[in-house]
Amino acid sequence: MLEWQQNPADTALLQKTWTDDFEVLFSLGSKMYITAFEGAHGAACKSLFPWVERYEKAGRNYAEQSEFRIQALRLVQTIEKALDKVDNIEKLERYLYALGHRHVHYLPVWLDPEYWDVFKDAVRTGLNDRLNSLAKLSAEERIRAIEVIWADIIEYIFEHVKEGFYDGLKGVNHFKN
Repeated sequence: MLEWQQNPADTALLQKTWTDDFEVLFSLGSKMYITAFEGAHGAACKSLFPWVERYEKAGRNYAEQSEFRIQALRLVQTIEKALDKVDNIEKLERYLYALGHRHVHYLPVWLDPEYWDVFKDAVRTGLNDRLNSLAKLSAEERIRAIEVIWADIIEYIFEHVKEGFYDGLKGVNHFKN
């Protein structure tokens, strides 16, 4: 299992590159989902969210619907909650693992592990676009943020959520009280 090796400088850079601005977060979450839905595995990714097909069949743009907005915000809120726990690895792992367990109720049992990578890449793409747009970063900070810090935390988040999901399918919980 991937371990998050945090240090104060990297944690500070994570915080510097994140935002609490609702509009920015909504735009970021939207970009992430649209990247997944419009990519090479778009049809399969969309199939995980039945409301997408319903809106497309009706000739409506799924990205303008409340279900999409809610989903986009849930994704960035998950990242935000992970960042809030980054100083306490045990709490962070418990949170992400439990999130994976909850996904057992939403995702199909037959889910191909490849889809985790598709969404992980979409999250990375959205964050990289945001990081490249931040004028307040030096070139060195931008490179470190993109290539190391955010790449590592995204990998960490997805690995722990995925572990929780597959353990949940087996009825296993490593974090029982």
